[in-house]
Order: sequence, then C-alpha cells, then structure tokens
Amino acid sequence: MNIKSLSFPILYGTLILTGSGCSSDKPEKIHSVSPTGTQITLKVNAIAKAADGSFISYPENGKTGTQHTTDARIYIFEGLGNNALYSGHSFNAHWSEYFTKQGKEVPIHTDSIICTIPYLFHEGQEYTFVGISQSKEAVNVFSNPMDFAQASQIQSLTFGMQPGTRLEQLARSEIYTGSISFTYTKNCKPELELYRRVAGVMGYFTNIPRSLKDHSQEVKKVDHIDINLYSPQNTQAWIFKHEQTPVFGDYIQSPSAEEKPNTIATIDCNYDRISGMTNQTIVQGGCYLLPAAAPSECNYTLRIDLMAEDGTTLKSIRAKLPKDDGLDHGSTGGGTGIIDNESAFRYPIVANHFYSIGNADKPIDLKGTGTELTIYVDSSWKDEPDLEVTD
Repeated sequence: MNIKSLSFPILYGTLILTGSGCSSDKPEKIHSVSPTGTQITLKVNAIAKAADGSFISYPENGKTGTQHTTDARIYIFEGLGNNALYSGHSFNAHWSEYFTKQGKEVPIHTDSIICTIPYLFHEGQEYTFVGISQSKEAVNVFSNPMDFAQASQIQSLTFGMQPGTRLEQLARSEIYTGSISFTYTKNCKPELELYRRVAGVMGYFTNIPRSLKDHSQEVKKVDHIDINLYSPQNTQAWIFKHEQTPVFGDYIQSPSAEEKPNTIATIDCNYDRISGMTNQTIVQGGCYLLPAAAPSECNYTLRIDLMAEDGTTLKSIRAKLPKDDGLDHGSTGGGTGIIDNESAFRYPIVANHFYSIGNADKPIDLKGTGTELTIYVDSSWKDEPDLEVTD
C-alpha cells in the first residue's frame, strides 16, 4: 500500500485477499467473504516513535512493545481521505473476546485480530475505515462508541474526556487510532493498523534527600515528588496526527479546570511512610497525557518538584532534552516559531512519544542533581508497564 501525504495519516492501496496459518499475529486463511460485509485484519501496534519520528522496536519473545487494549471499534466512512464522510455506522471489533474465546489471554504486545464488518458495501465504491482501540479505563474516560456527527470529515475528528471523568483516570488511559481507505470488491480484505494517540511520562528517582530548606530557610521533610507540566493538561485531542513541523499543531488547547491540573504524577518518597526505604530505594511513577504545545513563555515543559507534606516546594528541577534531539527544534523553541535560547527545555508533548526521566537501570540521583536534568524519549516504551495501568 502507498502512503499519501496529508495533514493526517490515511493509507491508500489495492486490497488483496491473503491467506496464512492460524495465529493471533498472522490471521487465519479466509474461506469466504459475505457480499454484504467484509472481513478485516485489525492490528494494534505498540511501537512508539523516537524523537526524530522514526519507529524503533525492541525484541521481547518475538513481540514488540506493550499496549493495554481491551475494546476496539471500527467506524465506516464513505469516500477517501479528505472527502470521506462518516456514515453514522460503527461496529464493535470484539478485541478481547477474540482471544478469550480461544482460551488465550488478551495480549499486551503488538497483536492483531480478524473481525467481520456487517455493513452493506457496494462494489466499486470508495470507503475509509477508522479504527479506535482503548484500554479499559480509556473507555470510561473517552466513551465507546465515540459520538461523531454523521457526515463528519476525518480530519475534523476529535476525542476528549467525558463529563464527570478526572485527570487521575486520564493518567491510566491509553487510546490507539488508525485508518485505511480502499475501493470495495467482494474479495477485498482491508488491513487496519492502529498507533497510540497519547503520550507517556515516567520518572525514576533515587537518593532522595530526607529534608531540605524551604524559601524561608526552614528545614522540612521531603514528602513526595511532583512531575509537573508547564500548563494545565489538555482534555481533548485530534483522532489523527496534524501538522508537527515547522509549527507544532498536533494538539487541542483544552485546559483542565481541575485542582492542580499541571501535576501529571505524584510519587511518594517519605522515608517514614515507606517501609524499608533507604537512600538506595528507587521510587517511580508516571502517567499518560494528551498532546500539548511547547511553551512560548514558560522556561520549561516538564519540571520535577520535591515537595513537603504541607505542599511547599522545596526544590525544582527542569527537564531538558538531549542536544540535537529530534524534538528540539533549535532556535524555534520546540516548534513554536519563537526565538528561544533555551529551546531544549521547551518542547511539545507529542502523541506516541514516551518521555523518560531516568530509567529503571539508571534512575535520577536527586541528591546530586542541580536545577536541571536531561531526559530522553524512549522509542520502545519498554518501561511503560510501570505506568501502572489498572482495571
């Protein structure tokens, strides 16, 4: 299949009927296709992007990356690309059931299923499938099915937090999207691949000071670590990627009105509260969050704060990207177009990127760290399970 360059990813190509042995990775041979429907291969790809936008995987028992999809849905659009309009019809792909009916566990790596779309397709007509898969918590946060207005165009599709849901739920929510455009024939077999549309942030810390002086020089115990975004977290995002360079536009400005919306993760590090904690103990925590622009005025994107129990900030550390990182746009301030001599501290939060503050093998030494530290964007998401996605 060929890829056509648009402001969002739509795949085009001639669809072929393929046959292969039975497995959850390689779909079973198709013996027949209903003239009033079609079978589709739906793949959730857990590979993340490196800072330069390339996909890099890591091997683990023949699998790649991790993901937590429990539910998936396919939305039918009539037409191709920018001209495709939502038909008003969507279908449950029964992701979890596909595996459990075979006596298998729902996969946590890149995997695929075969599902049938019971829709009246017309020979020679053009269609676009939009696939969306979600973790269990994401279904609660973003809803399933999503409420797209009939005749909506693909490039206008958004998702967002539903009324009554909270940022602590968003922190555990994972969502994947993808699309495939094709001309229908009775033997066509679309293959739809989904990629993550949230970002991840994870921090690993050791040698936490027991106490520090506050701004008035009063000594206070260090109680917890806050990882902060420079602005309130966004609550909405585009279903598909929008422009990322030279000006980053792949976000929707939709700040949360919750209390402390800038704090994306809080990590307990109280020596008195954590049994057996020593200065060698590694504390860790993280979250998922929706894409955000690079700051135009604030002098950091991510900041690590050592906090007292009363909420006093005892120490702040800005997180910067490595030199020549793909997300560091030099003098343009992380893609904002604004001249910025500290652009390494100002970078966008990009979907399907994992911002790792230290790692499990090399945590950040907080006793020896000054007022800034260097993070990296992990292209494998191999540490991502530690984001503690739970039911």
